[in-house]
Amino acid sequence: MIKYPNIPSGFLAPLDRLALHLGLFPIESSFQLPFTPPADHKYRFEDVVITENQAPLACYGTHVPDDFKQYLGLKNPTDTFPS
Repeated sequence: MIKYPNIPSGFLAPLDRLALHLGLFPIESSFQLPFTPPADHKYRFEDVVITENQAPLACYGTHVPDDFKQYLGLKNPTDTFPS
Protein backbone atom coordinates (compact mmCIF):
# COMPACT_ATOMS: atom_id res chain seq x y z
CA MET A 1 0.00 0.00 0.00
CA ILE A 2 1.30 3.41 -0.95
CA LYS A 3 0.04 6.36 1.11
CA TYR A 4 0.51 10.03 0.32
CA PRO A 5 -0.98 13.32 1.56
CA ASN A 6 -4.29 14.48 0.14
CA ILE A 7 -3.38 17.89 -1.29
CA PRO A 8 -6.34 19.81 -2.75
CA SER A 9 -5.89 21.43 -6.13
CA GLY A 10 -8.03 23.20 -8.67
CA PHE A 11 -10.55 25.96 -8.24
CA LEU A 12 -12.35 24.15 -5.36
CA ALA A 13 -9.10 23.72 -3.40
CA PRO A 14 -10.08 26.25 -0.68
CA LEU A 15 -13.30 24.33 0.02
CA ASP A 16 -11.43 21.03 -0.03
CA ARG A 17 -8.86 22.38 2.47
CA LEU A 18 -11.72 23.43 4.76
CA ALA A 19 -13.26 19.95 4.45
CA LEU A 20 -9.86 18.42 5.29
CA HIS A 21 -9.54 20.67 8.33
CA LEU A 22 -13.04 19.73 9.51
CA GLY A 23 -12.32 16.02 9.02
CA LEU A 24 -14.82 15.59 6.19
CA PHE A 25 -12.13 14.41 3.77
CA PRO A 26 -9.31 11.99 4.62
CA ILE A 27 -5.88 13.60 5.09
CA GLU A 28 -4.23 10.76 3.14
CA SER A 29 -4.91 9.00 -0.11
CA SER A 30 -3.63 5.52 -0.93
CA PHE A 31 -3.49 2.83 -3.58
CA GLN A 32 -2.18 -0.72 -3.89
CA LEU A 33 -0.12 -2.48 -6.52
CA PRO A 34 -0.40 -6.25 -7.03
CA PHE A 35 2.71 -8.30 -6.19
CA THR A 36 2.15 -10.59 -9.16
CA PRO A 37 -0.15 -10.11 -12.13
CA PRO A 38 -3.28 -12.29 -12.02
CA ALA A 39 -3.50 -15.18 -14.50
CA ASP A 40 -6.04 -13.35 -16.70
CA HIS A 41 -4.24 -9.97 -16.67
CA LYS A 42 -4.14 -7.57 -19.62
CA TYR A 43 -1.00 -5.67 -18.61
CA ARG A 44 1.41 -4.85 -21.37
CA PHE A 45 5.00 -6.03 -20.95
CA GLU A 46 8.14 -3.99 -21.56
CA ASP A 47 11.75 -5.08 -21.59
CA VAL A 48 13.52 -3.43 -18.67
CA VAL A 49 17.27 -3.48 -18.20
CA ILE A 50 18.38 -3.95 -14.60
CA THR A 51 22.17 -4.15 -14.19
CA GLU A 52 23.14 -6.20 -17.26
CA ASN A 53 20.04 -8.38 -17.45
CA GLN A 54 17.00 -7.64 -19.55
CA ALA A 55 13.63 -8.90 -18.36
CA PRO A 56 10.06 -8.42 -19.56
CA LEU A 57 8.05 -6.80 -16.76
CA ALA A 58 4.34 -6.05 -16.53
CA CYS A 59 3.44 -2.34 -16.58
CA TYR A 60 1.25 -1.47 -13.58
CA GLY A 61 0.74 2.17 -14.55
CA THR A 62 -3.03 1.75 -14.65
CA HIS A 63 -3.03 1.41 -10.86
CA VAL A 64 -1.23 4.71 -10.22
CA PRO A 65 -3.78 7.51 -9.64
CA ASP A 66 -3.33 10.89 -11.32
CA ASP A 67 -3.31 12.78 -8.00
CA PHE A 68 -0.26 10.70 -6.89
CA LYS A 69 1.57 11.71 -10.07
CA GLN A 70 0.57 15.32 -9.38
CA TYR A 71 1.83 15.00 -5.78
CA LEU A 72 5.21 13.82 -7.12
CA GLY A 73 5.26 16.64 -9.67
CA LEU A 74 5.42 14.28 -12.66
CA LYS A 75 4.44 15.72 -16.01
CA ASN A 76 5.74 13.00 -18.35
CA PRO A 77 4.05 9.62 -18.86
CA THR A 78 4.91 7.29 -15.99
CA ASP A 79 4.75 3.58 -15.42
CA THR A 80 5.28 1.22 -12.51
CA PHE A 81 6.90 -2.20 -12.62
CA PRO A 82 6.90 -4.95 -9.97
CA SER A 83 10.28 -5.64 -8.43
